[in-house]
Amino acid sequence: MKKSFIACILLFGFIGCDGTPPPVTIQNEQNASRTPEPAGNHNSIQTETTAEHLSFLFGPPSLATMKVKPQEIVKPDETEKPEMTVKPDAIEKPEEIVGLNKTEKSQETIRTTPIKYMSRKDGFSVLLPSNPTVMSMDATKTTHVRIYQTQAHNGLIQYNVFYHFFEKKIVNPESIRAHLDSYLPDCLVGVDKGQITQKTLTTFRGFNAKEFEYISVEGDAEFLYKGIVFLIDGDSISLTMVYPKESTPELTFDEFTESFELLPLEPVLSTEEWKDERLGIRFTPPADMFVLNQEREFNGLIVMFANHAGHTIGILDATVAYPGITWSDIHTRLSEMKDYGDGVYENMIAGTTTKPPIVQLLRCASNGERIYLIQAYAPQKSYFRSVQKFTAAMKSFSFDN
Repeated sequence: MKKSFIACILLFGFIGCDGTPPPVTIQNEQNASRTPEPAGNHNSIQTETTAEHLSFLFGPPSLATMKVKPQEIVKPDETEKPEMTVKPDAIEKPEEIVGLNKTEKSQETIRTTPIKYMSRKDGFSVLLPSNPTVMSMDATKTTHVRIYQTQAHNGLIQYNVFYHFFEKKIVNPESIRAHLDSYLPDCLVGVDKGQITQKTLTTFRGFNAKEFEYISVEGDAEFLYKGIVFLIDGDSISLTMVYPKESTPELTFDEFTESFELLPLEPVLSTEEWKDERLGIRFTPPADMFVLNQEREFNGLIVMFANHAGHTIGILDATVAYPGITWSDIHTRLSEMKDYGDGVYENMIAGTTTKPPIVQLLRCASNGERIYLIQAYAPQKSYFRSVQKFTAAMKSFSFDN
């Protein structure tokens, strides 16, 4: 029996999850794979870290003792539907395509009234014919997928946003290129009479991407499959659209993709508060971060958290790292930085031939004679995605007394 073409559409992106070459991984500076550790566990990964790594410039002053509660997490947008969890072998299939009749196969314009859909959870907005169905699944042991799918014209047209979350992030240029190159061939596995008509390396929203198009036959009808895939912070996002070849959807593929915008992610913090009983400080890191390093007395580092995409946030004792430092020194340095507001400052750090530019976000607090710097780092390209969770975490920093 011929496989349902639309079932193959929904499976798009899952097939290629394990097709990425073995070198795809994230590594620390010593080229060793990192394993996450709960934020509350003090048995951290001991990676060499200097004060300079955390302190290219100082953070903003907070002259009074800080007793700040963590920022309340923003609720998901009301347009988001409840998420369904499905198994890879039991995906809810769209309506079957049984073939178009002669009238439908004419140059028909299929009418839709697009809406602007927003997902705060995954940080994007896009034009769709209607609110999508949201499905979630573990495609493999190391890949989690969230699918946003809208159907129109009795299922003859589909718009999809696939978000692949990889356990081993795809971050280095060679791995990114390998993923993009293997994406389309892997997707055509199991598609009957598939014919590639376009595959082009390009950029999308500032990231390396691949745009593609192929035709597949179902019954006596041909369907056009268009898509674009790119990676951000080690995870993959693909936008795909499928429709009868001889039809002209009102919301075209170009309009669909051009409407796509990346947004800041929800400021979700960990459910576990990190504490240092000796110093009497408390801190709640972002939920996706684990303890990377802590308590290196010689350079003032108290703790550093990181995620697998290479973003970090840490706490530094400036009075240890910079003996003799004063608030006057800090004010002088802050005057050279961008005031982000609410006691947070932003600093751009130039890149090199081997490393991209990064953005540093800073906040400062004092307790007695001690001055603490809370600092976060992320690549310039994707920094805006993490800024809300960074500021929420910084505001959680407080003292016991």
